[in-house]
Amino acid sequence: MSVHEPVTMFNEVPVLDGGVNVATAIAGEETTVWNAPRHAFLGLLNRYPAIGLGLLRVLAQRNHFLISQYEDLSFRSVVARTAKLILTLSRQGRDPIDRHANPNTELAARVATVPEAFSRALGLMRKSHLIRCTRDVITVLTPDGLTEMADL
Repeated sequence: MSVHEPVTMFNEVPVLDGGVNVATAIAGEETTVWNAPRHAFLGLLNRYPAIGLGLLRVLAQRNHFLISQYEDLSFRSVVARTAKLILTLSRQGRDPIDRHANPNTELAARVATVPEAFSRALGLMRKSHLIRCTRDVITVLTPDGLTEMADL
């Protein structure tokens, strides 16, 4: 569903509504996680309302992200979703993508497909001279071409 960087709050909905966890978090590297019980977290929100206002902003951003993901899955092909992800990870083609930090299995999951389909999409981009792939990096050669392929 998403990738969180260090020092990021996640899975806040169950602590707010008392419901069950709707997703599983998997750490990609050594991680320290702090679990806030519902009663303690609600007490913190009552004592410091500014935290609640900040949380509303975070939840609104995550809602926008979720709608964007739904739109991608509904209206974009695997190739288009892959092109969009490559553009995002490369900062619109400015930076190479480290393949060791971003293996195909993880990138495929991020575009909601299997590694084989993701690899085929990369192959199409390579044949179209939009990207260069080595064992170590993916380099964007033609950001405008990827943008067009991503249907952006």
